[in-house]
Amino acid sequence: MGVGRLSFASGELMEKHLGTKPGSASVMGLVNDEDEYVQLIVDKEVAEAEWFGCNPGINTDHLKMKTADLLNKFLPKIYHKAKIIEL
Repeated sequence: MGVGRLSFASGELMEKHLGTKPGSASVMGLVNDEDEYVQLIVDKEVAEAEWFGCNPGINTDHLKMKTADLLNKFLPKIYHKAKIIEL
């Protein structure tokens, strides 16, 4: 990926770009990232799995969807694309 260190964003940046607080970050928050500031990184094994699970932006509930639907339907609708990497 060309970087020396990866980390989660500060709470302030998460709130600004994803509309969520630390502990509740989710791929669903990308719907709030209208300026496409956030880069979504997905492990290859996760991208190849049949199912994907996440929270809807609060950590007290969960969603389950086909991974292909996330990558090929949801993300393009919100003008985002996942960068698939092998960890």
